[in-house]
Amino acid sequence: NVEKEKLTIRNYMNVDANESEISESTSLLKIKRNVEKEKLTIRNYMKLPRYSNDTIVMVLMKNSLNRFRLTGPLAQVVLSEALKFVIVDDFVKPDTNTETMDMDDAEQPRSSWLCDFYKYDTRLQTLRKQCSFWENVLKNVNSASELSPGMVLSAVVMDPRLTMPSTRTKAVNSGVTSLQQEIPKSLSSHSPLWEFELRERVTDSKISTSQLNGLRSRALVPGLATAAWLGSHNVSHLPILLVQNRGQYEQSGYGSGWDVIVPAGWGMPVWLGLVYRGARVGGLRETERLT
Repeated sequence: NVEKEKLTIRNYMNVDANESEISESTSLLKIKRNVEKEKLTIRNYMKLPRYSNDTIVMVLMKNSLNRFRLTGPLAQVVLSEALKFVIVDDFVKPDTNTETMDMDDAEQPRSSWLCDFYKYDTRLQTLRKQCSFWENVLKNVNSASELSPGMVLSAVVMDPRLTMPSTRTKAVNSGVTSLQQEIPKSLSSHSPLWEFELRERVTDSKISTSQLNGLRSRALVPGLATAAWLGSHNVSHLPILLVQNRGQYEQSGYGSGWDVIVPAGWGMPVWLGLVYRGARVGGLRETERLT
């Protein structure tokens, strides 16, 4: 009887230990799943500070946007290599590629906000002009100083993590400058960044790093997950604003570059994409030396 009682106590202890391990593992899973949302708990608040008068309304968008400044002779080529413009025809027409990756945990296509915003012909035509300007002008200049001072360009790019090289590389100028298209008067009038609901959807549509790594492990070539393999409607997209800095000396182009404005939640992917293309990280001290 004594031996039976000891055995019963041991069994109870094992059951309690197993239950505690299960509860701990479950709590860890919950923490991993919610870590992305916890980082963005203060993003895109509707209750942003507003200041208005009879004609103007100013909204302070703190914690809703990220801003990076690229300065130097390679700022132009780093920008064009790190960010890939969205292919308009891929999300306008339905995705019929049956070999693309299925996103089991996605409630709706990650490009749904893109289709909703550009369902109007005027916006779609503006996006096509922006794409044409990106391909025919920005990729064919070696320095931002060759463009109009203070130019602002609205763009929609793919997830930079999908086009990021496996190792850090250095972007190099081609040495050829050819402007094949006139610069339009305004390319920033239509941007999803101006609308609160779309900024929320852009942030929520971002695939987490753990999910992306899981997809890469299931790819035909482990570690490689391209936009074509994932499918156009499963790829995350983000709207950005590009603000041109002419620098201190217009002729030499010293200090010229770009300011890249991205929505909340996309700071780290864009930052890594720029660094892996050869950009060097600097702070306030380095910025003061350029002024």
